[in-house]
Amino acid sequence: MVLPLLRSLWAEPRPQAAPGIASFDRWFVLVVALALVTEARVRDGLDDRALHAAVGLAMIVPIVWRRPHPLRAILVSYAIAATMPLIKLILGRGFVDLHTTAAILVLPYSLFRWGAGREASAGLVVMAGLYGLTAACGQLRGREDAIGAAVVMLFPAVIGAMVRFRAKAQLREIDAARSNERAQIARELHDSVAHHLSAIALQAQGGILISEHRPAEAVPVLRVIEDVAAKALGELRTIVTALREDGAPELGPRATLADLEELATRSDPSLRVTLELEGDVGTVPAAVQTAVYRIAQEGITNACRHARNATCAAVVVRVLARTIIVNVTDDGHGRGSKGAGLGFGLVGMAERAALLGGKLEAGPLPARGWQVSAEIPLRREQR
Repeated sequence: MVLPLLRSLWAEPRPQAAPGIASFDRWFVLVVALALVTEARVRDGLDDRALHAAVGLAMIVPIVWRRPHPLRAILVSYAIAATMPLIKLILGRGFVDLHTTAAILVLPYSLFRWGAGREASAGLVVMAGLYGLTAACGQLRGREDAIGAAVVMLFPAVIGAMVRFRAKAQLREIDAARSNERAQIARELHDSVAHHLSAIALQAQGGILISEHRPAEAVPVLRVIEDVAAKALGELRTIVTALREDGAPELGPRATLADLEELATRSDPSLRVTLELEGDVGTVPAAVQTAVYRIAQEGITNACRHARNATCAAVVVRVLARTIIVNVTDDGHGRGSKGAGLGFGLVGMAERAALLGGKLEAGPLPARGWQVSAEIPLRREQR
């Protein structure tokens, strides 16, 4: 378990938004420097106050570079910190740690917050070296001092790692939210605007054939095209408006089960659409009604576009006690066992059902035709 963690740490890159030198760090170092000089002047028991102040100032100055260069900062600061026990050991002069030099504990935090994995690994070696040198010079007396020093040195690093991975988790959540928004926009565009454009294309094809032999009869077809194009433009404007606003408005008009009747009547004239609605519609939440409408809409669109020789399609919606079931069937053929050529339609329908805790199945009927069946709970279960 330890080895995979070390490998993961080694391969960790620096955060993409790693900052430069912050003005806060400059002011922080200035304040600590003033406090350090004051401590060196007034603290009792210091043999050489100037030496203590000089070494302490040299230790805290690298804090300025703790964000852009965390490894260099900890290398310099901890190397200077290592001279204190060496001065005491080699020169035999009394040398104590100033309380204000504890500010360098911010460096392990910065290393694990902003450094790359290799920098953090090297920093651990530096920290271990300082800890070992301190112990070798006899400054850690007893087990309590040894454990306490280790905790004090490692705790900022742990906090830095926690903040770092929390920030990464937030970035992943933001990316996931953006992906969900893109998928929602794609579904709305496909299920609303694309439906109207498909109807326009089919009507235009029919109008071309009629105009060749009976030009006068092509006028009603052109009016249908105009009406459908206006609706498509209106829904597209609604989506664009939703994207421009700061709030979280609906990406498209809220279709309901009551709109299914209009959907059935304004479909392609060559495809007869029947509608059967059972149960208490008033118990169906608005989000579920919209999903059922879009599924029925896409089922009819696929029947018009992909089912060869289809003459009729049936939409059956049943509202039960806890769920709502929608079935869309047609009598066409030629789409294959896996719905080849249906594009993003089935994907969008399945996503809509899944987002509400439901499921969707689609496939050919035994004899002839195609069926789309979705079952969606009226209330999403809380987990």
